[in-house]
Amino acid sequence: MDHEFHYYMTYLIAARSGFNKKDANLLAYSSQYIDNNDHIFNISPGTDNHYENYISQTKNITMPRKKLFRIYPIFHFIPGEVMAKKSRRKDGKLHHLNTTPDNKNANQILDRALETNNLYKIGLAVHAFADTYAQQKQYGGTKVEKYNKYQWLDRVLANPGKILWFKLQREIPLIPIPVIIEAVKDFFGVEFSFKYSWKDKNNYKNSHWYRFQKAVKELQEEAETILENNTLSKMELEEL
Repeated sequence: MDHEFHYYMTYLIAARSGFNKKDANLLAYSSQYIDNNDHIFNISPGTDNHYENYISQTKNITMPRKKLFRIYPIFHFIPGEVMAKKSRRKDGKLHHLNTTPDNKNANQILDRALETNNLYKIGLAVHAFADTYAQQKQYGGTKVEKYNKYQWLDRVLANPGKILWFKLQREIPLIPIPVIIEAVKDFFGVEFSFKYSWKDKNNYKNSHWYRFQKAVKELQEEAETILENNTLSKMELEEL
């Protein structure tokens, strides 16, 4: 799915369900931003305000398996019921990590998020739940704010030059710079990245971007527990 569903359609459903405009936008933005949160920002290193986010999406399939395993089965391809009729493939093959629509794991992750009343976390879980339909084989009345994937980031970081470079990497599709950088880092075993700083070091924890990232970390931990209990414990997995 793309932002037409994860942002606009999610906004419509939330608004029609009774959420006010502000909350519907926050939920919908979180639902879409999960796909745009693909870069680790090293912010204010060496200070009490140091922070590094978790990514919730990557297009770099050369990334180490352990990193991919913390992203895809939790945020995009939640595994379902391996023996269910709707999980059958034409070639007859079965796999415990096969995604099936409306599956038990996805429902438990969504239920857990709804219990928190945390709109960032609910947006994340709604995205993952919707993807159980989109990733299986794949308005009118209210004005919706146009989706801007850099909106939250621009409001929280104080490095316009570095942010501009970050945006250019993503807006020039013929040059896969982020993938190249990650591949070089993994091949040579080196770590290098830009260092960023907060616009407001006293108030950044109240920003949408920071709260979203906090929700990413919390949902990942909760989802890992659910998947371990329902799915992974039944598999013989080599050490990741």
